[in-house]
Amino acid sequence: MLYRVLTPVLIFALLGCNSKEYKKSENSNVELVEKLNSGKSEAVIQELRGRRNLSSRERYYLASAYSSEGGIDVLSLYSVLELQLFRKNALEWTDLSKEKNPYLRFMSAQEGVDPAIRKKKREERWKTYEARIIEQNDFILSKPTPEDLKQGNQYVEIDPARYLELDTIFAAKKEELMKQPSTLDDRTQAWEVLYEEHLMGPNSWNYMGLFDYYRDTIRFETMKDHYINPENAAGIFGGVAWQMMYMNILWNTYESIPIIRQLPSLSDEQQETVTLALTEYSKLIHDPEFRDVAIKNMALLVAVSLLSIYKESFDFDEVENAQDLICSFEPDSLVSNYGLIRQRVLFLGDTLVKDGTLEEVNKYKAQIEAFKAELPENLTEEQKNNYLTGVETFRLRSCFSN
Repeated sequence: MLYRVLTPVLIFALLGCNSKEYKKSENSNVELVEKLNSGKSEAVIQELRGRRNLSSRERYYLASAYSSEGGIDVLSLYSVLELQLFRKNALEWTDLSKEKNPYLRFMSAQEGVDPAIRKKKREERWKTYEARIIEQNDFILSKPTPEDLKQGNQYVEIDPARYLELDTIFAAKKEELMKQPSTLDDRTQAWEVLYEEHLMGPNSWNYMGLFDYYRDTIRFETMKDHYINPENAAGIFGGVAWQMMYMNILWNTYESIPIIRQLPSLSDEQQETVTLALTEYSKLIHDPEFRDVAIKNMALLVAVSLLSIYKESFDFDEVENAQDLICSFEPDSLVSNYGLIRQRVLFLGDTLVKDGTLEEVNKYKAQIEAFKAELPENLTEEQKNNYLTGVETFRLRSCFSN
């Protein structure tokens, strides 16, 4: 989740800022500038917080002071984040579509590799393991006849007309689901809806074998297609299956450990102060003189605020390789701080995207708005447990299976 938010956020933040201190100008308050540069941010807050009718420059100083009190020195962090980020200079991040899936990008970028030959090899490997895949998943891939549904039980009634009706409905639904790009789970869930629609009446249970056959065929064919043609594995992350996106997130995190370790870890109180800084910066977004720096600082504050939460999910001292990172991931911090994560995302959308005046983010408007719509106000206990259980299951399968 944070990867989707932070990717555009960091781009906005890293549009450029080479200053290492607040500059004095003819119309600046020299005393306030000196206090900021000497780290006396609390004194600046005390002087400006209760003052009415702040000038734009004074508001900028107040926002900067809140930022420093919140543990984020924006001027020093620019130089940190302008280093190699995810092995690519952040200032060169222009086409995010290329960053969505490093594995497919790697496959397509290899010189001298014939995609047709590669696909043929994947087809042959699938064929080698197909029997074991079917056995492991208990797939039913032979369509039962009306006699098969009776299973030798003379008391089971199978109406040929009803069998033909259901067979036609199920076949049409299967064809529909297989035509549109989707994940395995999404197709399975869409299929299960048919159970309540067609198998809840009298004697309908007798046709469950036919229902199971089509369900398993959908799952089997989806798994096969996604293995042989990984580019078809679409999901909620812009056309990337969630498993691959999860690995993408973890690999990018692994590459970025040196940078992430240099970022501050914020306390709850500091996060509240960052919120005050964001509020003050947002009031400058339409001021011609301070607009650009306010946008950059807001984006950086949101990015560092979220990364502070994210980095709590790992003990980087324990990590020796990428496998260690995967196995040590603890998602409790993300769950417990969900409210703050949502608040930051909504702030980003409402401030930088809502009015559509910021050209740099217009191309991400639909993506951010869609993501905002996915965020419930609060997580239910079931949602929390499903997420935590999913991560735990992934870890058990990936870390302790061999």
